[in-house]
Amino acid sequence: MHKTLYFSIVRMVVLLVSGTAIIMLLAVWDNLSATVHKNIYGTFENVAPLLNEEINNLATSKSSQLTLLLEDSTKHNELQQSETDAVLKEFLTQLNSDLLFFSAPNLTAKSQINNEIDFNDQSINEILAYFRDNTKSYSFYYVNERLFWLISANQQALLKDTYLVAGYELNQALLKTLSNEIRLNLSLVIPDKPTKVLSTIKGLELTEKSLDNWILSSSHFDLFNLSVVFGLQPLYTAKVDIENGINVIPHIYLSLNAERISANFVELVATIAGLSLIAIILAIITAIYKAKHISKPLEKITEYSEFISQGHYPKEINEKAHTVEFGRLLNAFKSMQQNIMSREEQILRQSQTDALSNLYNRRFMQAHIDHLLNKRHVFQIIGINLVKFREINDVFGYEYGDECLRVIAKRLKALPGMAARLNGGEFLWLPETSRNRQQIIETCRQLEADVLCNGISINISTAIGIMHCPDDADTAKQLFNRVSMILDIAQKSNKKIETYSTSAENQFSRRRKIICNLKNALLTDSASLYLEYQPQLNLQTGEVSHIEALARWHDDELGTIRPDEFIQIAEDAGFINQLTLWVLRTAMKDVIAFRATKENISIAINISAQDIIDEEFVTNCLQSFRYYALSHDAISFELTESIIVNDSELAKFHLQKLRDTGCKIAIDDFGTGYSSLSYLTTLPIDVLKIDRWFVKNLPTQKCNQWICRRIIALANDFGFTVVAEGIEDRASMRLLRKWGCHKGQGYYISKPMARDAIAKWLMEQ
Repeated sequence: MHKTLYFSIVRMVVLLVSGTAIIMLLAVWDNLSATVHKNIYGTFENVAPLLNEEINNLATSKSSQLTLLLEDSTKHNELQQSETDAVLKEFLTQLNSDLLFFSAPNLTAKSQINNEIDFNDQSINEILAYFRDNTKSYSFYYVNERLFWLISANQQALLKDTYLVAGYELNQALLKTLSNEIRLNLSLVIPDKPTKVLSTIKGLELTEKSLDNWILSSSHFDLFNLSVVFGLQPLYTAKVDIENGINVIPHIYLSLNAERISANFVELVATIAGLSLIAIILAIITAIYKAKHISKPLEKITEYSEFISQGHYPKEINEKAHTVEFGRLLNAFKSMQQNIMSREEQILRQSQTDALSNLYNRRFMQAHIDHLLNKRHVFQIIGINLVKFREINDVFGYEYGDECLRVIAKRLKALPGMAARLNGGEFLWLPETSRNRQQIIETCRQLEADVLCNGISINISTAIGIMHCPDDADTAKQLFNRVSMILDIAQKSNKKIETYSTSAENQFSRRRKIICNLKNALLTDSASLYLEYQPQLNLQTGEVSHIEALARWHDDELGTIRPDEFIQIAEDAGFINQLTLWVLRTAMKDVIAFRATKENISIAINISAQDIIDEEFVTNCLQSFRYYALSHDAISFELTESIIVNDSELAKFHLQKLRDTGCKIAIDDFGTGYSSLSYLTTLPIDVLKIDRWFVKNLPTQKCNQWICRRIIALANDFGFTVVAEGIEDRASMRLLRKWGCHKGQGYYISKPMARDAIAKWLMEQ
C-alpha cells in the first residue's frame, strides 16, 4: 500500500525524535549504570579487605587482653588443676567470652558458660593443635550448629607449650559490631551447615542461594536488571571468605540496599523519559504542521497531474510558492504543462494527418466516417486511385512519385470537403455536397493534369470509385473495403469511373473466393484441379505427336470455373507461378504414362508473363525434368506475343536457356499481338500457332485465307513449324493442308479430353 507524503514526513520526524530520545535514554541509562556500578563495586572492593583488617584488629585486641589477664594472675607455671578452674572462670567473666581453653604441660582445662555446647577432648585437642601449628591469633570453629570465634593469647608472652584460648559465639551482636565498623550490612553464611543465615538486615528472609544470586557482577549492564527495577532483588551483595577456619570456612556477605539505589535511578530515568515524551509530542505536532505545509501544495500539483493524465488541462495553476524549491517546482510544472499541451497538439496532428501529403490519414478518416454513419448522416464518398503509380516510382524514382502525391493532395485540398490519403496512391474525398457524374468527371480531369517535376512532365491517370452512404456501408471499415474493391474493378475494366453496386461486390467476392479456393487446391493437390488434353494432328501425315495441356477446375463451392477466368485471376493475384508449376509437374507425370503406349508423344503447356521473367522458373523446370527422368523433348512451352515484348531481353534469355536444353518454344495466338515481326529474328522460337480468329469461317472469309497463307509462308521461310488453332470443319482442314500448314488443332479433330480418355484415344490412333 502506497503511503502519502504527509504520512511519510510525520512518520520520519516521529521516528527521528523517538529514536533520538531512545538513544539519549539508553545513553543516560548506560552512563548512570556505569557510574553507580563503579561506586558500588569500588565500595565492595575497598570494604572487603577492611573487613578482614577489622577482624584482625579486634582479634589482636582481645588476644592482648587475654595475655594481660594471664600475666596478672598467679604465675601460670605454678597453677594447679584446682586453681586453674577458678582462674578460668574469673577470666571468662572479665573477657565476657563464652568459653576458655587452657593448656600447659601436664595440665589442660576448660571453662564455658553454656554447658550444652559439647567441646569434647577431641575438639579441644583439634583447636589447640591448630594454634600450635599456626601463628594466627584467631580462628573459627563450628560445633553444635554454632560458630565460635576463637582467639589465642600471645604465644610469645607465654611459656613454651602453654596455650590460652577464648571463644566467642559469632552472634548478632558481634556481627553488628563488625557492620558498624565498616558501615555496611553483613550476612554470615556457614556453607554446607544447617544453620540459619545470620544478618544485620532486618525484615528479610535470606538464604545462601539468594545472597549468591544478588552478588554484583563486574559488568554494569547487570546493575539495573529487571529484578532490581521491579523490586524482586532488594540487595547488591559481595562475598568475602574468612580463611582462618578450623573445621569450617564461613562466608560473610557485604550488602547495599538495591531498592533505594534503583529508586533514585528509576526516578531520574523516568524524568528523562517524561521529557523525551514531551519532546516527541511537540515533534509530532510540529511534523503535522510542517508536513501539511509541504504536502498540500504537492497534493495540488498531483491533482493537476491527474487532470493532465486524463487529457484535461487547467487554464492556470493558482498556487503560491512558500519556498524557493517549491517555486522552482511550480514553474517547472507549468512549463511541463505547456510543453505537454504543445506536444499533444503536435502528436494529435501527426496522428490525424499523413506526413507526406499533409492530408488526413486513414485512422482519422475512419473515426470521422464512423461518426457520420452512427449519426445516420447522408454523404458521398469518392475513392481516387493513381493508375500505375508503381510504374511512376519504378521509371522516374520515388522522389518523383512523392512529388506526384503531394501535387494530387494539394489539388484535393483545393476542393470543397475533406480529403485523406489511405495508402500508396489511393485517396479518399468526402465532398461537402454530393456530386453528379459529370461533376466527378470534371474533377477527375483537374486531378489528371500533368505533374511537372524537375523539368519532367509526368502523365497522371486515375480510377474513380463512388459510394453513397449510409446506403452503401454500415461502418468505415466496410466502406474502405468496398472503396478498394470498386477501385480495383475500375482499374481492371475499361471504365474510368465505377459506382458501388451489389453485383460488383458479388463479382469481387467471387474473385476472392476463387483466389482462396484455388490456392488451397494447389496447396493440397486437390482432385478438383486437373488437366485435359487436346491433340495436335499432323495435317500432312495424319499422325499425332503433340497434345496441349489445358488446366481445368471444378470447385465444390463455386462449380466449374472457366480457365480464362481463374488463370487470369491467378495471374492478377500473383500466384500464377504455382499454377504453372503444378501444370508442368502434372503433365510430366502424365507424359510418362502416355509414352508407355506412344513413345514420341510430347505435351505443350502454356506459360505466362510472370513465369518467363521469374528467375526460378527455368530452374524449377530443369529440376523437374531431372526428377522425373524425362528427356527435354517431352515438354514444350507456349506463350503469347504480348508476353515476349513486355520484357524481351529477360524473356529471350530464359527462353534461350530452355531451348538450349532441347525444349520447343511456341508463339501462341500469333497475329493478334505485337505489330512488329522483328522479334521473330531474335527470339528462340520453334513453332507459330495461328490464332483461331483467323481460322474461323476460313472457307468463306477471303481475308482470313490471305492472312493464313501469309503466316504459313512466313513460318516456312523462317523454318518454323506452323500449327493452326480452332479447326472446326473439314473444309478448313483441307485448305490448311493445301497451303502447307504442318499441324492442326480444334474441335473437328478432337475436343479436349481427360487423362484416361486421351490415353485411350492415342492408343486407337
